[in-house]
Amino acid sequence: MKKRDLFVLALLCGSLSYAACDLFFWSGDIQHGKILTKEIQQIAEESDSETKEASLKGINEDYVCWMQIKDLSLSLPVVQGRDDGYYLDHAFDRSENGQGTLFFSAADQPHDPVRIIYGHHVYYDPAAMFSPLLQLKEQQEPVMFSLQYEEYEEQYQICYLFALAKNSAEFVLQKHAFSSADDFRQWIRYAEENTVIRSREGTENDSYVILQTCGRKKDEFLIAIGIRADMYKAIA
Repeated sequence: MKKRDLFVLALLCGSLSYAACDLFFWSGDIQHGKILTKEIQQIAEESDSETKEASLKGINEDYVCWMQIKDLSLSLPVVQGRDDGYYLDHAFDRSENGQGTLFFSAADQPHDPVRIIYGHHVYYDPAAMFSPLLQLKEQQEPVMFSLQYEEYEEQYQICYLFALAKNSAEFVLQKHAFSSADDFRQWIRYAEENTVIRSREGTENDSYVILQTCGRKKDEFLIAIGIRADMYKAIA
């Protein structure tokens, strides 16, 4: 794994570990995060795709798409900044907030075969940010998630779920593309050998979105990999 990957992941979990020990310091973040989330969810629910896009871009020009995992009651905006550090501790309205915001890696391009979305596991709020991902292991049926853009929607099925040690070099998060079938097999091997759910198997011709957050243990991360099921579903 690249040093940059490790730096981002260490920040992602390290900042939350510190916060878990000092909840008083985070009390303002909690309240602001809940109010802001409710406000932007209301915008998303009450607007058509064009109005939603304009409204959310008006709040934050880094807005990319809306993410929804119905089975986990997760419905949040996803942004993409100029670096992979800013949205670790900034809310969607760019205010400082330890819960952060869901964000694509700054290096990702829209049509990369592999992209990654980071989000905090907020220990004191099982409904905030990527905390609901910890419920995936208990789901009985395959879990889908959608990325909703202004004119189309991408559908993904979560097919791999596994823990990854902080300092592990066995799985490359920021892969972006595959140079060959062997390159793909090397990339996916760790996921196949360690997944705790069994679903559709991926191929080098599929497109993937990795969802990354902190695991239940201090020294690990939780990785969920979605395989695109429907690339372009037009939004009326």
